[in-house]
Amino acid sequence: EELQEKMKRAGEAAFEALRMDVYARADFIVDESDGEIYCFEVNALPGMTSASLYPKAAKAYGLDYGDLCERIIEESKKARYQ
Repeated sequence: EELQEKMKRAGEAAFEALRMDVYARADFIVDESDGEIYCFEVNALPGMTSASLYPKAAKAYGLDYGDLCERIIEESKKARYQ
């Protein structure tokens, strides 16, 4: 299993277990001796400046800053008004 996919699933599990809403950022460390991953922080309000990790991660998935903000707003409206 690819490390990135394993971390994605672990992040999603942490998001659900902690009852996060709309968006959050999870930080991991990887034990290089056995490949085990550990989530050591979930941030419910990750930084949103152009230098912050959350927008940089979104960009790596092809989502530019404006589109990221738009998506957060739309998902927040859905969560709030459903």
